[in-house]
Amino acid sequence: MKAITFPLVIILFVVVMINTSYSQTTFEAKGLEITINSSGAWYSDNEFITPKNGFIYYTLNVTILNISNETKNVNPLYFSLIDGEGYKYDISFMGKEPNLGYGNLSPSDKMRGYITFEILKGATDLKIQYNSLF
Repeated sequence: MKAITFPLVIILFVVVMINTSYSQTTFEAKGLEITINSSGAWYSDNEFITPKNGFIYYTLNVTILNISNETKNVNPLYFSLIDGEGYKYDISFMGKEPNLGYGNLSPSDKMRGYITFEILKGATDLKIQYNSLF
């Protein structure tokens, strides 16, 4: 009988409170320095880009700096928002541009862009969650 093996996946789980009383928050995660440069509600000028009824678009302007000595994988899908009621929001594929890109980030290199979420109107106590698969 042949044994079935599965690759080991390590998930780094970081949760950081977004403080809306000032515009910048920085935290480290797995060799990356992640800075939330600004955050807030976003409204599109395009009539076809609208959130679901009862929701708003909330955007983060993010800079990711590789502070390690290794190439790191960056992906906006690693980010989520969690509100004070415990609701979790994944990124929206409609949002403010330029979007945060994805790919490999060499040591000392940085990447910047927007990540947009569709959250409930009136959501408070927002926290950003970063889950890196590597």
